[in-house]
Amino acid sequence: MKITIATFTLILSLFGNNVFSQTPTFQALLQNTSGTQLNEILSVAVDNNGNTFFCGRHSDTLQFGSFTLLPGQGGAYWGKADATGNILWLKQGGTTQVGGDYAAGITLDQNGDVYVCGAIAGNLIASFNGIPLSTMYQGFVLKYSNSGSFIWASGIGSRVFSIAIDNNNTPVINKGDQEVYRLNATTGAEILTPSAFIQGNLINSIFHNVVVDGGNNIIVQAGNKILKYDNNFNLLWSTPVTSSIFETYLINLDQNGNVFGSFYALFGTVTVGTVTKSTFPNGYIYKLDGSNGNPMFVDSVLIAGAVSKIKEVIPKNGNYYISGDGAFNTAHVLKVTPTYAVLWDKTLSNKARPNDIHFISEDCLQMGGSHTATVALDTYTLTLPNGITNTNNSFFGSLCVGSVGIIDNGKFNSINLFPNPFSIQAVLKSNNNFTNATLTIYNSFGQQVHQAKDLSGQTITLYRNNLPSGLYYIQLIQNNKTLATSKILIID
Repeated sequence: MKITIATFTLILSLFGNNVFSQTPTFQALLQNTSGTQLNEILSVAVDNNGNTFFCGRHSDTLQFGSFTLLPGQGGAYWGKADATGNILWLKQGGTTQVGGDYAAGITLDQNGDVYVCGAIAGNLIASFNGIPLSTMYQGFVLKYSNSGSFIWASGIGSRVFSIAIDNNNTPVINKGDQEVYRLNATTGAEILTPSAFIQGNLINSIFHNVVVDGGNNIIVQAGNKILKYDNNFNLLWSTPVTSSIFETYLINLDQNGNVFGSFYALFGTVTVGTVTKSTFPNGYIYKLDGSNGNPMFVDSVLIAGAVSKIKEVIPKNGNYYISGDGAFNTAHVLKVTPTYAVLWDKTLSNKARPNDIHFISEDCLQMGGSHTATVALDTYTLTLPNGITNTNNSFFGSLCVGSVGIIDNGKFNSINLFPNPFSIQAVLKSNNNFTNATLTIYNSFGQQVHQAKDLSGQTITLYRNNLPSGLYYIQLIQNNKTLATSKILIID
C-alpha cells in the first residue's frame, strides 16, 4: 500500500495534530476507600503487559476495589492491578505494631517475578505470608510470582529502601545508607562477600535508591554522594552531593549510563563533584558522567515559575520527565526539553503528590503517592474515606496521552484494548460483534504494516508478528464505518 502525504495526514488526524505534544490525562486512577489513619504508596513498577505493581504503608483498614487489608497484620502492603485499574491481588506483612512497617520499593525481574523491600518496626518479629521471620530485623525483602504466589521472605539487618535487578537476574539492595548487597534470587539470602560500604547519611533516605546499568555496574544514592561499583563491587567513582541543609531524591540513568538526580536546599552552598551552587531555596537537577562521575551540569530549575522541590527526573528519548513541587507545594509532572522548555505541564494539587513515577512509554507515566483532601484530577475525584481530614491516603494511576487499556472510539463505549503497551500479543474485546470488520495497523510514518479482514466474534487477538518496538496506530472499520482508533505501543 502506497502512503501519500495526504493519506499520512489523514491517519495522524485520527489521533490529534501532534501526538507527542499533547498534555496527558489521568487514567485508571484508584485510591484507598477505607480506614481513618495514614497510608500512602511509596513505589510503583509496570511489567511488559501493562500491569501496575505498587507498595507502601498503612496502619488501619486498607481497601482497593474489592480487596481489603486489616490492621494488626503488618503495616507494609503491596499489590498488582491491570492496565484498566482492576486490582488483581493485594498483600500485606510486617509486625503488629501500628505504623511501624512500610514497603519502600518494588521491582520486577526478567521473568516477571516481583520483589518488594522495606522496613520493619523495631523489637518485634515480622510475619510475611503468615510465616514469621526467625528473629527481629530492621528490614525485609520479599519475592512473589507475577500472579501473587509467595516465594520467599528474607530478613535484613538494616532498613531496605530500594531494590534493583542486575542483568544476571540477581537482586541488589541498599541497606540503609550504609551498605549495598546482592541477594540469592532463589533463597533471598545475602551474598555477603564481596559487599560494598557506601557510608552515606540518612537524610531523606526513603527516597534513596540503587540502579544497575547495561554493563551490570551498580550505582547507588547515599544521600551525600553517588557511588558507582563494578560487577564485583570494586568502587569505580564517588561523587559528593553535600550541603548543610538539603534533601536528595531518586536517581535514574539515561541510555548511555549517565546519572540524573535532583536535590533541594534551603540556604548555604551545595557541592556536586567540583561544582558549587548557592542560589537557594530551590530545586536542582544534575547529570553525572557515567564513566567517571564528573558533573556534566547542575541546573537550578523552577516549576511553574516558582521555587521547586524535584523528586525525580527520568531522561527518555532526548527529553526529561520531572516530578516535583512548584509554588506553595503544588505537585506537578512535566515533560521538558534538555533546555527546560516545557512540552507539557500537568498540575496536580498541593493536596495530591506523587512519591514515585515510572516511565511506560512516550508521554505515558505511572504514578503513585497520596492525597490529603478531596482533589479533582481530570475526570476523577479523589476523596478521603470515612470523613477524615488532612490525612495521607493512597492513590495510583496512569498519566498518559491517549488511552491505557481503553480504546478511543466514536461508536461503541465497550471496546477494550489490553494490554497497552504489549510485547507479544494484545486483545480487543467488545460487547458487540466484530462481524465483517477490518483491522489495520500503521507505523509512526503512516505506513500500513498489518491488516486483517472479515473478522468476527467479540474478541480480536493482535499478534506482534515480528514488528519492531515502537508506536503504532490501529484503525477498526466495520461496514465502511470507523468503530475505533487508538495508539498502541509495542515494547521489548
